[in-house]
Amino acid sequence: GTLGLLFGLIGIELPHGGLVVDLIANSQALDALIDIAGNLKGTDDSWQAAMAVKDIFMVMHSEGIFSQAVQESLNQLDWWDFSLMSVQVAAIVAAWVGTGGV
Repeated sequence: GTLGLLFGLIGIELPHGGLVVDLIANSQALDALIDIAGNLKGTDDSWQAAMAVKDIFMVMHSEGIFSQAVQESLNQLDWWDFSLMSVQVAAIVAAWVGTGGV
């Protein structure tokens, strides 16, 4: 879902699902995430869906869930995969800078 999309944008693999579930279950984020998902029921509005993705990210970031998941994913990489991911991220940032963020 949303976390997979966010991890895909930064070029790393999503950690195993149990980690994310445990992090969410042991935080104050669960009710907020349920509310955000509930607001999407029965809507086809792409803007509302995009804002929900942003809201989910913001909740997970403020609770430290996203940071812990990223750290776990990075810890699972061997040196070659880490190097490859670093080059991909550098290329993405260079493309953003080179095009003025367009």
